[in-house]
Amino acid sequence: MAILWHLPGLARDRGFSAESLAQTTGLPIALIEGWLQQTFMPPLTAHELDRLCQALNCQPGDLLVADASDPSADCGGEQTCLDSLLDAKLHIFHEEMNEHLTRLQILGNEGTAEIDPVGSSA
Repeated sequence: MAILWHLPGLARDRGFSAESLAQTTGLPIALIEGWLQQTFMPPLTAHELDRLCQALNCQPGDLLVADASDPSADCGGEQTCLDSLLDAKLHIFHEEMNEHLTRLQILGNEGTAEIDPVGSSA
């Protein structure tokens, strides 16, 4: 079963470009642009889904639709499955890095700690 991604059509119908949707949601434009090119559900967090639904004034079911009749839903081979897994892992890594960078910025702004994110000091 495939989970189809209806963001491109829904955004278009509601008059959103990639840039305006990124501004409205507060999500990175590169992420929005990637999602607007997807046919199947990309890896996304509950927070991202919530932001999209608020901006588009919709429910998650308006963005995600199960389609059991789509034969391309199954992995098209081992490499396709590995690519999908890698995409999901990369997305999670990106989210974790953003959280760490935000924490470093907060600590840096408060002046409570000197932090070397690269670990270059010996």
